[in-house]
Amino acid sequence: MIVWGGGTATGNVADGGIYDPGSNTGTPLGAPSGFVARAEHTAIWTGTEMIIWGGEAAGGNRADGAAFTPKAPALACCRQARRLGGALRQADVSQTGQLYVLK
Repeated sequence: MIVWGGGTATGNVADGGIYDPGSNTGTPLGAPSGFVARAEHTAIWTGTEMIIWGGEAAGGNRADGAAFTPKAPALACCRQARRLGGALRQADVSQTGQLYVLK
């Protein structure tokens, strides 16, 4: 299970972790350099990576994201995605073959 971002009583967070229920262990997961802490973002599992997009941050809704590949080393696991479209928060997602549509 992969968990990333979200809100706490003191603000949004820009980290997460990977939990392995079989071994009952967790591995911390950081964010790419400059990636903004956020909550209410969309997370999509593609079958090989988790994509995080949009969300709410201190400066308003975000129009950026990152991708995480579990088999990559923890410190080099994320890459920042290029900006696409407008800022989204609590977006719905649909899959059409290899295309993911956020609205």
